[in-house]
Amino acid sequence: MTRLFCVAIIVAAVSLAAPVAWASVPDPGYSTVGWVNVYPAYADSTVMICPAGDASYIQVNVRDQFNAPMGGVLVQASFSSGNIYLVSPVEGNTDTYGDVTLTISGGIDNTGGETSITSATTVTCLGVTLYSNDRDFLSPDMTQATGSENKVEGLDYSIFAGDWLSFNDHSRSNFNRLCNESGGECVGGLDYSIFALHWLH
Repeated sequence: MTRLFCVAIIVAAVSLAAPVAWASVPDPGYSTVGWVNVYPAYADSTVMICPAGDASYIQVNVRDQFNAPMGGVLVQASFSSGNIYLVSPVEGNTDTYGDVTLTISGGIDNTGGETSITSATTVTCLGVTLYSNDRDFLSPDMTQATGSENKVEGLDYSIFAGDWLSFNDHSRSNFNRLCNESGGECVGGLDYSIFALHWLH
């Protein structure tokens, strides 16, 4: 009986001394989310997306409640506007340093008016919201009409041509977000240069 009592005491003591394992969870305070290649660069205001994924993107570093990097976790971005058409989900897994680049492949449907669209972007990891913010969105892929889905081609050029020499600083075709053409216009040769870079992408 005494031996059994001693064993019970030892088991209880070992159980009490066992360390408690804390699960890592993403911490929005330690994690960072930032847009890259926004327009104009100095204002950090407007996002451009393209079906080829070669325009603006999101850089994320995920850290837990202990400020330690979280590797191998899925990070996802979603957009509130129904006028954004994605080629594929915007998501990726972090590397061992907690870093991941979220490439955005897609276009918009902005045939309802010349002004750029506004959308909230929400970035989440394991159910935790790391970032949520509204921005203006532009794309050289401005229509999703039949034959033009997620492709910069003739129908998009027709829209751009209709906006040519516009003085609307929030024009869907004012890709550099500047009104610095020779006559003060907001849509001109500098914007065409940007449009042409994405032709047939």
